[in-house]
Amino acid sequence: MKRFSRTVENLPPGAEMTRKTLLVLLASLALAIASAPAAAAAGLNTGAGPWQWVHPDVQGTTINDLSFIDDNNGWAVGQGGVIMKTTDGGNTWAAQNSGTTYNILGVDFVSSSTGWAVGNLGDYTSFVIKTTDGGTTWTAQTLPSGYNTAVLEDVDFVNASQGVAVGNGKVYYTFNGGSTWTQVASGTSPGQVNSGHYLLRVQMVDANTGYAVGQTGVIYKTTNGGVNWTQQTSNVTSDLKGLYFKNANEGVVVGSTGSAGRVLRTTNGGVNWTANNTGTAPIATPLVDVAVSGNGNTAVAAGSNGSIFYYDVGTIWNRTADEFAIGFNANPRASGGNSTINDVVYTSETVAYAGGAAGLVSQSTDVGGSWTLKAGGEAYNLTATVFIDADTGWVAGAGGRVFKTTDGGEGWASDSSGLPSDFQIYDIDFWDASTGVAVGCRGAGCPYSGTGEAYKYNGSTWSQMGGTEGTVALNDVSLNSATTGWIVGSGGVALQTTNGSSWVSNSGGIAANYELNGVDTVNGSSMAWAVGNNTSTGKAVYAVYNGSTWSMSADVAATSFFVDVEMVDANTGYLVGSGGAVRKTVNGEWWTWTAQSSGTGKLLAGISCLNADYCFAVGEDGRVIHTTDGGANWGAENLGTNVSFFDVSTAGQRRAFVAGGNGSVMKSLRSYYYTWYDDLNANNWVLMANPVSGGGDLWFDLYIAGARRSLTGNGQVSPGTSLTPKYSGVIGGPVNTSSLTAGKAIVSQRVVWPKGGSSLEEVLGMDVDRLSNHYYWPWYDQASAGYTNWVLVANPNPFTVYYQIKVGGVVKNQGTIAAGKNVTPTLAGVIGGPVEVLAWNDNYNGSNKADVFASQRVLSNYGGAFNEQVGTPAEELSSHYLWTWYDDQGGANWILIANPSGSPMYYEIKIAGNTVAHDNGTPIAAGQKITPRFGIVGGPVEVTTWSDAGHSVPLNSIASQRIIWGPSFAETPGYPYSALASSYHWTWYDQLSPGMKNWVLVANPSASATVTYEIKIDGVVYPGGSGTLGPGQRATPTFPGQRAGPVEVTSTGGPVMASQRVLYNGYFNEVLGTVLD
Repeated sequence: MKRFSRTVENLPPGAEMTRKTLLVLLASLALAIASAPAAAAAGLNTGAGPWQWVHPDVQGTTINDLSFIDDNNGWAVGQGGVIMKTTDGGNTWAAQNSGTTYNILGVDFVSSSTGWAVGNLGDYTSFVIKTTDGGTTWTAQTLPSGYNTAVLEDVDFVNASQGVAVGNGKVYYTFNGGSTWTQVASGTSPGQVNSGHYLLRVQMVDANTGYAVGQTGVIYKTTNGGVNWTQQTSNVTSDLKGLYFKNANEGVVVGSTGSAGRVLRTTNGGVNWTANNTGTAPIATPLVDVAVSGNGNTAVAAGSNGSIFYYDVGTIWNRTADEFAIGFNANPRASGGNSTINDVVYTSETVAYAGGAAGLVSQSTDVGGSWTLKAGGEAYNLTATVFIDADTGWVAGAGGRVFKTTDGGEGWASDSSGLPSDFQIYDIDFWDASTGVAVGCRGAGCPYSGTGEAYKYNGSTWSQMGGTEGTVALNDVSLNSATTGWIVGSGGVALQTTNGSSWVSNSGGIAANYELNGVDTVNGSSMAWAVGNNTSTGKAVYAVYNGSTWSMSADVAATSFFVDVEMVDANTGYLVGSGGAVRKTVNGEWWTWTAQSSGTGKLLAGISCLNADYCFAVGEDGRVIHTTDGGANWGAENLGTNVSFFDVSTAGQRRAFVAGGNGSVMKSLRSYYYTWYDDLNANNWVLMANPVSGGGDLWFDLYIAGARRSLTGNGQVSPGTSLTPKYSGVIGGPVNTSSLTAGKAIVSQRVVWPKGGSSLEEVLGMDVDRLSNHYYWPWYDQASAGYTNWVLVANPNPFTVYYQIKVGGVVKNQGTIAAGKNVTPTLAGVIGGPVEVLAWNDNYNGSNKADVFASQRVLSNYGGAFNEQVGTPAEELSSHYLWTWYDDQGGANWILIANPSGSPMYYEIKIAGNTVAHDNGTPIAAGQKITPRFGIVGGPVEVTTWSDAGHSVPLNSIASQRIIWGPSFAETPGYPYSALASSYHWTWYDQLSPGMKNWVLVANPSASATVTYEIKIDGVVYPGGSGTLGPGQRATPTFPGQRAGPVEVTSTGGPVMASQRVLYNGYFNEVLGTVLD
């Protein structure tokens, strides 16, 4: 189907590209670990945008360094700019936005608020960042000239002012918290640091004394706070990687000597160093770090093989280097994971932590005697993923591992029953929840030898399928029904099944020297498509099966190999491969593929498309790219990691799951958009709520005009509670709120206009899945006295879009919008409807449509009242709309119906079940509208439209209500009848604040059924919050003295329609309930 799902570094010129070459790294990481991880916790947001780790529990990026200020509060830093914080001893972790995607190598905190981190920007360019708010924000500090030739490996501070950073031939010191950094002079004279010495670790013992160690046995000491350094004689030439000093005189250093470990001891401030005798006191593996408990009784050392060595004799500082070595070697401890350890620290006399590869963080609470995995540590590859719906999916990989989720990636359970532990899974595909196939290679010789095998899934267990005997490796599988599909592999293997039980060779037309890496099929078609490479020439190839035989392409000279293919239909498809190759076809039967610009030179290993326009592709070093316009533009996603990804699945929605190294699975997040935020001219709150029925905590992320905004508690919201942040003086757009977990969220904005004024408006966020290239409203008015009307269009894409605004079918405004920007035009003197916004990525009325977000903002009463209405996506237009209420007595109430079609539209309007308006044979002309009002009060309200006078053929329309209540103006879109539900949600309710009146309206649209309803505010049903509604009846309860959220309306016996109406200081607003899909 897709997914070659392997990893590969850039090949040297002339290297032969075969499956074996591609799988070398996979084989080195594939470990036969039978135990399954526990169900994932809430996960960790990368801090880089709307992506979240969902497996392992926290994240899978290598941890390079740890810093704890006590047993519970600490930070971990690592590859790809990762910084994460715990406040509960490692049980949960929150991401912090480091501001970089480059590797962070060292970190040090001196208090709960103040800390520094250092790292490498690439090409020997170093950086230092600092926080003074516990890591909520990090700010880059300025290094002196020469920083661009250094890699800073470690940093240590004595207090909030004095610290030292070290790296390759460079040492920097500061006495003012890093406001200025000074480089220690380079050279070989006393007090200088040799530029050829690569320093790896530093410890400032006190304000005067510090030590640094590094490669080739180098040890330096300072006695004046880091200003000058003196090289000491270590008597060893092997690398020294860790150190720990009790005081200015007594310390221990660890490192390597060949493939063994090394321990050095000093008791006189480094005047003399003694090393362990590797003959009589050996250590089996190189050591990378060392720590000593607070009481000085116990030491632990980290081994490069993933072991933690434990030495507990009660008087550590009386022991020689040989005694350390013998004690370490005799007491290896499991870290809780299977990853290399990079750092160990004690936080007290009994508690210690370790960090390492694959996101590993482990904790010991018994001085280091035993260790519990707190995060990561899954050192194996997940090479395939497939989802059959938004909630149900699988990931699979090394060691016969298969994990399944049924809740959108929140929890994962082992689903490997029947699979051998030496089976390396290269791909999986599922037709439904009880029909799937896994393919790969089995045996210790994989990937160089071994046997290709396929296993079938029956809903709970896997069993081997026949017909694969004699094959070496099976690379990819695609099912186009429960009983039909294809497998491809090494040596030109192409296998077909027509019974869903066994496979037969059908490789006619494919040469034996072709390595086939990917295959895909299309439901209902006998065709198949495959991609790979010619092992004789080292060039990429592709093939098409026409129903009877395969046809191969000529070598593609520009590419070494293709890895994956994704066909959207029999004509349209994409393939990806080496060097960032992306190609597209629109005539799949003749396999003419056109190269596209991916924006990356890295290997792309997998691709998945929601439709012909919307695709994700993934590859090495954390590369994820996506297109929303059929590949005309590919934009890079920033996942905040350099873990290689091997496969991607769009899960039937505009979100994706990616699988890769270190057991990693990440998903793109549910995002909600607004066109604008304004807390300069108004008071503007962003509301984020977790329904009472949500079941678990939600985490939110918020961006305004591209800038990430801080949220209380890192955006964590427990069930039945809300966040209501407000950012004083901020104005701009677009606004993007992301829900970082699979749970269903409710989001909105509340605006009081003007600042300190009386007009209240609530605007619902639009789910990313609803974004469209075409929006409608029934009306626009920049001509009536006292009205100002803007059309806001925001571009969430990574490329420029062209837009047009039409009123009554005539273009009134057009232009371009840069990536991540918006426009807010007014159309002077224009009044009428319908109103349309359209967008493309290539030109006005172009062939490539572009999804945008659009709304109208209206100031009425000469700027005294504010209203915003989100456009209705063209895909959501309906022929039957409802509202809970109509009131043309307390206010002025119009019902607007616009005809966006090219033919006449017939209509009927009902209020409280009675027909109040009818076309009477006079339809609404194409591109026109009507705006009746009726002088009555009641509900529910229905609008139905047809294309014929007999009212038998539905025709989609645009409908809303416009209400003038006293000084205020509000517009409420119609709710499509087909979208009625039995559960609605809002972020907030307020019948307590001064000047505020708040009703919850529930209407039963049925002509025959009786329903019961219940209203909960913050999980509580207050008096008047439940009852029964007969056909066509409604309820309008209010709850005096209550101010809380979220709010939920549920019904039994049938769906209902629900909304909230609010009067604030006499100004009116209505907001429809959100249905959580």
